[in-house]
Amino acid sequence: CEKSHRWRSAIDVFSQMQQQGVVPDVITFNSLTSSCEKGQQWLYAMELLDDMQRRLLQPNVVTYSAVISALEQCQHWSAVLALLRSMRRQAVTPNVVTYSASISA
Repeated sequence: CEKSHRWRSAIDVFSQMQQQGVVPDVITFNSLTSSCEKGQQWLYAMELLDDMQRRLLQPNVVTYSAVISALEQCQHWSAVLALLRSMRRQAVTPNVVTYSASISA
């Protein structure tokens, strides 16, 4: 679903997965967040980040980079800066993808 930019399908699969009792992990959330980023669904990407944290899952650089890329596409630079601060607080080191998307926002 991620590669075909079918973010709605990815969300549907995610819902079905949870209904079946499968507990999502960081990789699941990263895939879904990336799908939302490719579909320019920044709000869903932000909600997924919040959902991860509510579940006590630690977002990693892939998670943050996907959310920042989604925000970059919509030029939500203030939210990008807030996420960069959050990364520092969480001791997650930004990479070149994170910085490139942040600069573009």
